[in-house]
Amino acid sequence: MKNTRRHFFIAIALVGVLVFATTGAQAQTETVETRIGKLEFTHDFANGYPTKETVAKLYDERDFQRACQIYLWAIPFVSFGQFEHVLMAVPGAADAVRRVRTAGLEVCVASQGSLAKTRLSLELTGMRDLFPDRALFSAESVSRGKPHPDLFLYAAKEMGAEPSACAVVTRLEASNNAAVANFFRVMPAPADPDSSDSGS
Repeated sequence: MKNTRRHFFIAIALVGVLVFATTGAQAQTETVETRIGKLEFTHDFANGYPTKETVAKLYDERDFQRACQIYLWAIPFVSFGQFEHVLMAVPGAADAVRRVRTAGLEVCVASQGSLAKTRLSLELTGMRDLFPDRALFSAESVSRGKPHPDLFLYAAKEMGAEPSACAVVTRLEASNNAAVANFFRVMPAPADPDSSDSGS
């Protein structure tokens, strides 16, 4: 009878220890401050598990990040899609370039935009064959873009021409032409839908 009672007390003691250990472990948590708020882990961050609330927050944040990434990745495609629909050549521009080339003069494009955009613009307007790659220049190649003359000076140098012997056909406002006019003969160009670029 005594042995049975002793075993019974031992069993109760073990159960008490287990219950205490379990409840103690559940009560002990660690909260970590992050950019998306507080994340809670059982035991501690290194050895525990994320709570249900933390799991839900992490999944929500991941979905939000994916949505933002898709939106940002889509912007260039949508922009170029719209660009293809609205871009039109300036009336008479291609014929003017052909006449200049027939006269034995060099022509080039010096654009504030990237070379990729310049090539696309020329392709969409049917003028790509008039300008080989060696005659395409971007403001990405110089430290200062328009209205500074750096881009035009760089293009003239690469084309092997003296600035004073070049004419710049541009849509820059008259107030912004002064610096360029110090080196080149400036000729105003008619406006077209893509007002960010200009050619020389």
